Amino acid sequence: MNQLSSVIHTVTTPQRLNGVDALRRFIEDHADGLRHAAELLGGEDHARSVDELVDLLIRQPGLSRQACRRVDRLLQLLSLELVSDLNSPEAGCFALIPPDHPDVADLCLLADGLRDAVAGAGDYLWSKLRNAPPRAA
Repeated sequence: MNQLSSVIHTVTTPQRLNGVDALRRFIEDHADGLRHAAELLGGEDHARSVDELVDLLIRQPGLSRQACRRVDRLLQLLSLELVSDLNSPEAGCFALIPPDHPDVADLCLLADGLRDAVAGAGDYLWSKLRNAPPRAA
């Protein structure tokens, strides 16, 4: 069994909790798999960001703006939106993963699961992101 499969037994669409709770549960339930996926697709900085996201979710109720930003960035990473810049670290990491790598199917399942969870929290998440002050460069 490959590393992602050992931590992802089944990725399912979050139950009909409220959208924010379902998103939190998805991330908490799949934290190890999300961390491994982030490391494969983006390196240690992205893996550390997942750890920090999980810590935020444990310490704070709801979703803070910072947590929403991290969720958005994680979804971009898992959806391969960050690989279009061929000079980016994410493109370099992605280029090292062969299409027949045993983790590819699990990466896709995690991306789909997170996308569904984000869609469930949609209005709340996007309002937090829209109302957030711009990030410093």
